[in-house]
Amino acid sequence: MNFSASAGAGTGILLSDPPLRLNQIRDMRAIDGVTLGWGYDYAWYVGLSIRGIGWSTALLFYSVLLAGESPGKVDQKAMDLRQALESEVSRFRAWADSFPVPERSGEWECLYPDWQGIDSAFSAFVAATRCQEWDLEMTRLLLYIIARDNESQELVKQVAKRPEDLVWLAQQAIDSPERDAKWQLAAELSHLSRREPQVESLLLHFAHDTDEYVRRCGLMALADTRSESVEELIAPAWESGDEYQRMAVLYALWKVGSPQLDIYLQGAESDGRWYLVAYAARIRNNNP
Repeated sequence: MNFSASAGAGTGILLSDPPLRLNQIRDMRAIDGVTLGWGYDYAWYVGLSIRGIGWSTALLFYSVLLAGESPGKVDQKAMDLRQALESEVSRFRAWADSFPVPERSGEWECLYPDWQGIDSAFSAFVAATRCQEWDLEMTRLLLYIIARDNESQELVKQVAKRPEDLVWLAQQAIDSPERDAKWQLAAELSHLSRREPQVESLLLHFAHDTDEYVRRCGLMALADTRSESVEELIAPAWESGDEYQRMAVLYALWKVGSPQLDIYLQGAESDGRWYLVAYAARIRNNNP
């Protein structure tokens, strides 16, 4: 999977079909209700011809036209926000690199003393930019710091405020080494109120990930979306013999209301492992 965004750095914007001089657009104020106040020679209103950028980026650019703010100013703001986030993440990396390896257990990243600075810079950046603007380097940075925020999971929720950004970042995460970003993205995908068409295939990717925890979360997220794919994933997960995979199977079957649930509950009780037996009891009480 290519991490690079749809619009690479330095991509030009070609405007045509038809080109409208600025004074012609000013004449449209009865339609737009605005007057453009800066000196670009050409802009466009209908029949967009765009190369190298996506439609949502083009529409964002057009909204900048209508707002009367120079793209140069917008670009500078985005650059400043990017640099602020990069600076915060660089500080975190320096702290993490100096943290004693023997003490890196559990949620050790929570001990970082300035998560507030990361939260502020991250929120400002993702609120002011769109996924089409995130290049390879920025995509990796976002996945890296989301993965480090695996206890509070606040950063991924900021991305999820715009479903298209969440879906795009999840697509880029498929081949990423950041396993703690993957399962967070899977969980957020399952919470989307409006189901994006790519969600099912993305969750299936996570459900087949090489990491056990990501697979587990992918299966449970598919169950949360009431996916028909759950039933075909049950047998391989159960037959893995992993106790936590079997617990995920019980959750998934319970969540989708599968008639197979009772058979697997009996299997869990026969298995005998403490956590699995206890979880089976909770499922029988509808309290997973």
